Order: sequence, then C-alpha cells, then structure tokens
Amino acid sequence: MAVSLPPVFSDSDRPAAIINSAGRWLADQLGSPYQWLPRPRVVQAVSGSLTVDLLLQGSSNNRAGGSTTVRVQLIVEDEGLRAWQEQHPGLCHRADGRLIAISLVNLVPSAVAVELYGPLRRVEPRILSLSDLAEVLCAQVLPVLSCLDSPAQAVRGLPDRWWLEANGLVEWALSRGDRAGARQMVKRYLTRYPGRVPAFRQGLAAPDLPIGPLYEPDTALGRLAATAGLVDPSEELPATAPARRRTLLQRLRGNH
Repeated sequence: MAVSLPPVFSDSDRPAAIINSAGRWLADQLGSPYQWLPRPRVVQAVSGSLTVDLLLQGSSNNRAGGSTTVRVQLIVEDEGLRAWQEQHPGLCHRADGRLIAISLVNLVPSAVAVELYGPLRRVEPRILSLSDLAEVLCAQVLPVLSCLDSPAQAVRGLPDRWWLEANGLVEWALSRGDRAGARQMVKRYLTRYPGRVPAFRQGLAAPDLPIGPLYEPDTALGRLAATAGLVDPSEELPATAPARRRTLLQRLRGNH
C-alpha cells in the first residue's frame, strides 16, 4: 500500500481537531467507498446491505499540548439482519443489526492504541502511528471483510480472532436463510472456545428463557441454537479442558 504523508500536528491543536483531521486522512488512504463522518467519528463504507464502521474512540486522557490517542473498533452491520432481529425480538441477543463489533487490538494484538500526536510511541513501541494504522487496516483487517459476502464464506474464511462472540454472526446466517451455515458457526465458535460451553448449555437446556442485550451472550446463543433447531440438547459438544494440576515445585513457588 502506498501511504501518503499524514497530517502534521502541533501543541496548539486540540484533540478533537486532531482526530477529525486524522479520520479524514485515513478515509482518503482507504479509498472509495470509505468516507469520514465527524460524528460519531467513524470511517465508514457502505456496500449493499453491509455497513462497515471504523470507530475512532478518543482517550479520556487526551489533552491539547500532550498526547492524543485513539482506540479503533470495527463494527459491521447488516440491514437484512436488523430487519430480521426486529421480526424476532424474543430470539435475538441484540437488535442493532451488528454481526461484528470488535476492538482492533483483538484482531491485531500489536495494535494496542494509536497515537495521533505526542511522545508515547517513543516509550511504548506497540502504540501505532496514524500511518501504521492505515497499513495494518489495509494488510490485516479490510481484506478479511470479503469473507462476509455470505455466511458460508465467513465460516471458511474468518480467522479465529474474529470469533470472540458469535451471536451476531449466527443471527446473520439465520437472517440469510442459511441454517447449515448458522450451525457450522456455532460449532466453530464452541470448538475455538470450549470454556464457553457450560454457559451455552444453560441456554440450550432452557429455550424459554427471555433474551436481551444484558443477557450472558453464550447462554443467549445456546437458547438461539435450541429454538432455531441448530443444536440438539443431547448432542455432544466440545469438552472443556480440565484445569491442570500444578506440580509440587509450582505450588511451592506460588506460596512465596
């Protein structure tokens, strides 16, 4: 990716103005259909029914003359999913049309934060510059979005780090009429995170439980799987690995 020079800031620039200028520059680097929306500070692209938002969340510690940093959150919404959620209010964990909502650091562990102006990068190399952010997005994040052309492609192509929560993805597959894809998503998620199986089983065994945005997401996923007939309650699920017993030496060290 050929990155043009980012804007240059000074101590007199206020954090809000820095973020606004940086967001506009970032949208230009990503190219069409990405555009900068000053409120709510997102770089946004709309393609068909999908809307991709890169939300730049300013730190509460930002000060003029000091450091201005942002954290980046990726949000993907689908109009078809939103309509389906509205039609099935008692079945869905949320009703915001989101199939993915995840912080950039969960997708790219090196992307702890992005410093747009200030001295922090000199002492913490994991903090990205604005140019670094553009390169990371173009190389490691945006290419993956092509996997959202269909639920089947998502099951095959989304990397493990993108599966921190599966509720939105499973609901999206059901909204597309792809029950097989929804079942595969549940299986892949539980295989990736077997420690979440107990909460999932609670919902699987009680499909009449009320579900809402404050409900435990894995229990909500289990209830959805039971109600939609994706997983049978008697079905074998990935086993939660038992805790390893510490050796004597480890126990002795833990006492000091």
